[in-house]
Amino acid sequence: MRVFIKKKRILIWLPIVMAAIFLPLFILYQKGYFLPVWAVFKEKEAVYDIGGESYRIILKNKGLTVIKNGREGGDSEEEYLFDKDLKIEDYLVGDIDHDLKDELILLFFRRSSYGPYKPFWVKEDENVYSQHIGIYEFGFDNDKRINERYLAEHTGNKDGKRVISQKWVSSGIGAKIVSIELNKDNELVIREKNGKESCWYYSCFGLMLKE
Repeated sequence: MRVFIKKKRILIWLPIVMAAIFLPLFILYQKGYFLPVWAVFKEKEAVYDIGGESYRIILKNKGLTVIKNGREGGDSEEEYLFDKDLKIEDYLVGDIDHDLKDELILLFFRRSSYGPYKPFWVKEDENVYSQHIGIYEFGFDNDKRINERYLAEHTGNKDGKRVISQKWVSSGIGAKIVSIELNKDNELVIREKNGKESCWYYSCFGLMLKE
C-alpha cells in the first residue's frame, strides 16, 4: 500500500517538476536566448578566383574561415577567421553590388541586433540571438587613415592585411530565413520558413526589396 502511495505521489509531482524545469527554458528559447531549431547551418568548402587571387572559404561548425592563396601548394597564406560570436548558416560569393568585383554574402545569427555600432536612439542592445545578412569585400587596402580599432573589428588584422573587410551588415531581421541564393542578375533571393520568397538588390543604403 505504501509503495502504491509513493508511486502515486511521484506521478502527481513529476509533471509539476518537469514543467518547472522546461517552462523557463521554453520562455528563454522564445525570447531568443538559444539558436532556433528551424535554422539550417550548412557546411561546405570551395576555392574562388577573385581579382586574380585565390580564396579558400571553409564553412564548418557554424564558423567561417577565409584563406587567401588557399590553393594547395600556394606560395603564401593569409587566414581570416570570422568572430566566433557569429553563428554562420550559409555564404555566397558574387557581385551583388555590380562593381565588377565579387563580394562575400553571409547569413548568420549573433547575440546583438546592431553589433558594435547602434543607432543613437537605441540605449541598450538586446543580448539575444537575431538573424542577419552581411556583405563583405575581398581584400583590404592598408590605408593609414583607417584606425586600428576599425581594422581589428572589421578585418581581424590590425596591420591591414588584405583578406576581408565589412561592407554592410543588416540589423536584426524579423523574418525566419532558411536559405539564400543569387539569381542571374546577382540579386539576393531569400526564402523564409513559411515558404515566402523575396528578391533583394544592393544600393548605397544596403539591401532593398525588389517590388
